[in-house]
Amino acid sequence: MRCACPTCGDFMPQMQGDNKCVCPHCGYTCAACLGASTTPLSLEQIKQLRFEEADENTLPE
Repeated sequence: MRCACPTCGDFMPQMQGDNKCVCPHCGYTCAACLGASTTPLSLEQIKQLRFEEADENTLPE
């Protein structure tokens, strides 16, 4: 994954041995592309998302 720093726009490579990227220019760190800043969804949460998506795609009669 190649991410651009949201602060200065420079390329943010992943740090070796760490679950985050760091901007060498300004020092901004982020883990969004690695999924490390979120917790996994439970089975019930995944099922709920599926039903919510189905409701959004239903056309009114």
